[in-house]
Amino acid sequence: GSNEIRGSYENACEQLALALGDHASLNENDAVLCCGCGTGRELSFYKNRYKLRHITGIDPHVKGKYGDDDFNVRRVQAKAEDLCVRKNASDVSGSITKTLLFPQFQFNKILALDNIYHYKSKRAFYEDCADLLPHGGRVAVTDVILRKDVASLPMWARIVLFAMGVPSRNIWTAKDYHATLTSHGFVDIDIKPIGH
Repeated sequence: GSNEIRGSYENACEQLALALGDHASLNENDAVLCCGCGTGRELSFYKNRYKLRHITGIDPHVKGKYGDDDFNVRRVQAKAEDLCVRKNASDVSGSITKTLLFPQFQFNKILALDNIYHYKSKRAFYEDCADLLPHGGRVAVTDVILRKDVASLPMWARIVLFAMGVPSRNIWTAKDYHATLTSHGFVDIDIKPIGH
């Protein structure tokens, strides 16, 4: 019945979180920013599983508290688009000012579990990650990656993605990922399929 389905779904969610945490090589020395943390269950899962030094989760729908009052597990009401706000300078220089949501280098790893395809702009997200992380910092995400360009998708598939709230600009191939991440200074780019 419905309990079986819920149990299977929760197990699948935990397995996906575990795959992402393992791929990011989470460990006790890490200070992690988790984008789109929802209720916060994944924060406690990561903190306990990998004995993280600290984890902060952001989500636009943060309400109340989840779990215990562990100082090293924190939730903040924010969207991925809030990580770094860019504004054009008011003078004639044409420069852009950046305001970071968190102090630069506060985190050494940034995770996005099953949500990056909904962001306004994945490109902007990776630029923000590059601004926030120290040299050698890691970003690990789960995402839908196409084998071919979005233009080659059948119309029904584009309609399904649109209905799921996935902007076409966020539907990338592995080649798109490599190009974007490389342009923001990321190295050791590793894309792994998680299912068959």
